[in-house]
Amino acid sequence: MGNVIKLDMETPAVQYLCKRDKWLAKVISMVGAISYTPHDKSDTYSFLVHKVIEQMLSDRGGDLDFGKMHEMTDEEVLYELTKLHGIGNWTAKMYLIFVLDRPDVLPYEDIAFLQGYKWVYKTDDVSSESIKKKWAQCKTLWDFGFRTYDARLKSMIFKNRYSSSATP
Repeated sequence: MGNVIKLDMETPAVQYLCKRDKWLAKVISMVGAISYTPHDKSDTYSFLVHKVIEQMLSDRGGDLDFGKMHEMTDEEVLYELTKLHGIGNWTAKMYLIFVLDRPDVLPYEDIAFLQGYKWVYKTDDVSSESIKKKWAQCKTLWDFGFRTYDARLKSMIFKNRYSSSATP
């Protein structure tokens, strides 16, 4: 962490602004001194991510009571979260699965899951209705679908890379 930066009537930049703009001078005198600590320069990416999320949530995020989400139905949580700019069904479903530990959630929008589902069931029918029939009451098992597809891909890559016909 860096040093604390303090801006008050003794700061040359504040004095300059106050001399140039009497309205701003009045506001500054009412607000008083402000201070901040510059962000750690070795982790600028997390700063940007934090600011983007903060901005996305600034309009409606304050209206959400995340503590009450444990008491809400899945549909209510999905509705509340997707009202936030930048949060879609997939993100809201990830929140249900990994934060609220809901056992009956299936992110039909997840491409890795859909690819795994196609491979396991040898089908091109990836409609939510088709999947719901097979996985009613245990939809969070989608993770197995993803892991299955992921393991299959890794296995295929490994076999191709290290088969007897391949050269190092």
